[in-house]
Amino acid sequence: MDELLRSFVCLPLQHDLQKRIAAWIRELKNTAPSLKWVRPEALHVTLKFLGSLPYPLLCDYCETLRRTLQGEKIPAIALRLENVEMLPHLRDPRVLCLRIGGDVVLLEKLQRLVEDMAETKGIPREKRRFLPHLTLARVREPRDCSISLFESVSSNPLHGVEWIGNTLVVMQSDLRPTGPVYTPISEQTLLPSS
Repeated sequence: MDELLRSFVCLPLQHDLQKRIAAWIRELKNTAPSLKWVRPEALHVTLKFLGSLPYPLLCDYCETLRRTLQGEKIPAIALRLENVEMLPHLRDPRVLCLRIGGDVVLLEKLQRLVEDMAETKGIPREKRRFLPHLTLARVREPRDCSISLFESVSSNPLHGVEWIGNTLVVMQSDLRPTGPVYTPISEQTLLPSS
């Protein structure tokens, strides 16, 4: 029986941006210590959660995605950090995130391509609409989101920070008591933007 690997497709952040966000998260942790904050090295924009797949199927998907990206010639994507939001909504928050702006049309095109290639391999499509965001923390209990947290995030020092999404990664996710550990399985560099 093949081992199942839990995985997803994402755009990781450059190291300098990870460090800037990590510094802000350290400040926010003091305001809301009971939230489950994302470690800096785990920050990414998820394009598709693949679920738990047999290793051969995952390798086949990675190769199909690589060939498709070469054929589509998708360039690196100019992105921008925007407002802090609670998902799915403020009344019952589960995720504290930064919305992603910039060339969202190109980002959505890449996400559709990732989704379409998964479907060709029998991986179910995501039913929810793609919402470009960067998860900062997971909310265990809505009451953990205090007024002081909302005040802290409203003065978001990262609003408007621009970055380039230039690498598409298929990432393995090992769930551990200390938090998930991510290991790249496949990386595809997007073309330089013109």
